Amino acid sequence: MMADDLAIVVAGHGSRDPAGRAEFEALVGLMANQASGISHAYLEFATPTVEDALRSAVQSGARRVVLLPALLLAAAHAKNDMPGELALLKQEAPATAFFYAGVAELHPLLLRLCQRRMVEAEAAAGHTAARGDTLLVVVGRGTSDPDANAEVYKLARMLEEGMGYGGAYVCYSGTAQPLVMDGLLRAARLGFKRLLVFPLFLFDGVLVKRIYAAADALAARQPELEVLKADYLRPCAELA
Repeated sequence: MMADDLAIVVAGHGSRDPAGRAEFEALVGLMANQASGISHAYLEFATPTVEDALRSAVQSGARRVVLLPALLLAAAHAKNDMPGELALLKQEAPATAFFYAGVAELHPLLLRLCQRRMVEAEAAAGHTAARGDTLLVVVGRGTSDPDANAEVYKLARMLEEGMGYGGAYVCYSGTAQPLVMDGLLRAARLGFKRLLVFPLFLFDGVLVKRIYAAADALAARQPELEVLKADYLRPCAELA
């Protein structure tokens, strides 16, 4: 079977923010530079939908279709929604072989990219500070899935120990507790000279902007505390 028979549908969560959708599609573009047959889809907030993109791949003649979730962690969308979409298409097109790829999880390349974002934020501060005096604050999306929430803690601990920070704290943009502002206020009371706030997100969007706004609000409220904002992951060669 030739490569022309293979289609890869990269599925993003979707965002109401045009910047978030543009960045997702930019990442898919980077991937398309490396392989043929790649298209994109959204779970919500934008089109094409996952169902429509899968059906289009079948109608275009693909005999093998891979659904690749552009998600960091395996929560409800990755465990239930996307496999459900595949199950429906399998019934419609029994002659087509469907495959489901995994989410990023804590892949070594992802960890290195996170570390790079930390270093970039420290360099942008314009002055040095001991990492032992810095509290890393990792902000996850938040989900009702405890396994996905726990993975954010695991990542934070790996970054803390691997880079020598004085501590790590985790909060979430929604669903799970503590939420961003409450989490930042609690983190500020732990006695560190510097907080390094890192949104664990692939793309820009409403939630990322809220995280940065909360960090700015904390800095204005407590000017004696240095609050750095690390960049989110954003499209790059490591992710493609």
